[in-house]
Amino acid sequence: MANKYLHDSSYHVKTWSRIVDRFYDIQELNQMESELLNLLRFELVVKRDDWVQFVNILDGKLTRSWRRRGIHGPSGYLFRQMTQLYSA
Repeated sequence: MANKYLHDSSYHVKTWSRIVDRFYDIQELNQMESELLNLLRFELVVKRDDWVQFVNILDGKLTRSWRRRGIHGPSGYLFRQMTQLYSA
């Protein structure tokens, strides 16, 4: 989303799908993008509470996606990584 918001020439979802191939397919990427936009009510300036809420949702999806693919990743990983960005 940030790439699309900040740059006139951004990556297409098909490109992102190749980048994150082990983790998400195109449908999941489109769904997450749609959920984020709806969660933010299409207001792309993000408040911390909205960001934390979205990262929690995304973290659950990441954990489930890893499990479906047999990847053993730590639960809460994304939340810890992403909320540190806001703490800095």
